[in-house]
Amino acid sequence: MENFNLVRGLDYYTHTAFEITSGALGSQATVCGGGRYDDLIKQMGGPNTPAIGFAIGLERLILLAGKDLEVPRNTDIYIINQGLIAESLALDLSRRLRNYDLIVELDLSGASFSKQFKKANKLKSKSIIVIGDDEAVKGEFIIRLFDQSVNGNEEEVISFENDIELRKWINNNLLAK
Repeated sequence: MENFNLVRGLDYYTHTAFEITSGALGSQATVCGGGRYDDLIKQMGGPNTPAIGFAIGLERLILLAGKDLEVPRNTDIYIINQGLIAESLALDLSRRLRNYDLIVELDLSGASFSKQFKKANKLKSKSIIVIGDDEAVKGEFIIRLFDQSVNGNEEEVISFENDIELRKWINNNLLAK
């Protein structure tokens, strides 16, 4: 259906103008719009040149595409922490781990260890890091696989300063699989 009253807010369009909208986006419904602007280059001092153009809102397009664009991936590491110093260390460690292209989650709400373990389980986290007051004072954290089928769930204690040991653990337990 043609709408001769369609205006993109720009007066340089000539002949055809178009707009693609979606009712799924609410008041910001426009996904893409454009048209012919044959006189624009001439108006800007150039030669008479026929032209066409459009603009697309990538964020809006992604919202419409939804889960079709997402590749589902479970959380690689959930950082369980308790205490102000532990929270600060957990935040710093999460940034470092994300540099390894890992999906890292942490809870900064001050929830109990029990609630954080439940959240890690709900997110199907592959592994967990635990930082409590004792670990924070010692400058270390506990890391282990969280998979319930792994016998023993062996844990390792790693210093915050020991990036080599951390990278080795990640390579052996998360990236090798």
